[in-house]
Amino acid sequence: MRRFLPIGLLLFAACNDTAYRSLGGPSNEPVGEMVTISGVVTDSLLGGVLPGVRVASGRFVTYADAGGQWSLAVPKGPTTITSSPAGFEPVSFSFEALGSVTLNLQARRLAPAVRECVREGDQVHAVLIDLQGRKTIERWNQSQALVDDPAGAYRVGAINWQYEAIDYLTWRVTLAPISPAVTMIRWNVYDSDGHRFTGACEPAEVLPQQ
Repeated sequence: MRRFLPIGLLLFAACNDTAYRSLGGPSNEPVGEMVTISGVVTDSLLGGVLPGVRVASGRFVTYADAGGQWSLAVPKGPTTITSSPAGFEPVSFSFEALGSVTLNLQARRLAPAVRECVREGDQVHAVLIDLQGRKTIERWNQSQALVDDPAGAYRVGAINWQYEAIDYLTWRVTLAPISPAVTMIRWNVYDSDGHRFTGACEPAEVLPQQ
């Protein structure tokens, strides 16, 4: 003869917290006093904020707004704030959260980046930086610079750039000849691992030395 549990006992088993967690559900245990951690995630090289990135402390998660600002309530005590923006190395910061704290999480980019763009006669010099230090510009054979020339835009491939090593991570790239009418150069720079930087610069005139 089959035996059936009373309805009340069935409800107790279904609602029992320990049984629920054993099935992989979220914990309903009280977390105690909460404190608010807020801040931004920024590009450690260029300094700009990274909007929309995920920021977490364990199971507590939030996302930065369009201005790169985020705010997250976490249990008071030891905590680690983490973020993994696309195109950047994961960044984390561990500390004792005893009250409201403001953080600037600086993420290290994977792709190279253009930092400067100046005009000197019919030449335009740009400084390119690769924080990973894995390769040189002559190996970025997919990279291009799009020169917005009023007489007709044209592309310059990385293998045609003149470059000068400044240090292990930094190179000065020269594009020439560049018309004085050019006001914008758009960059599409890859590294050998396929990471890509896209950006633009407006060449500034180099002031003659006095």
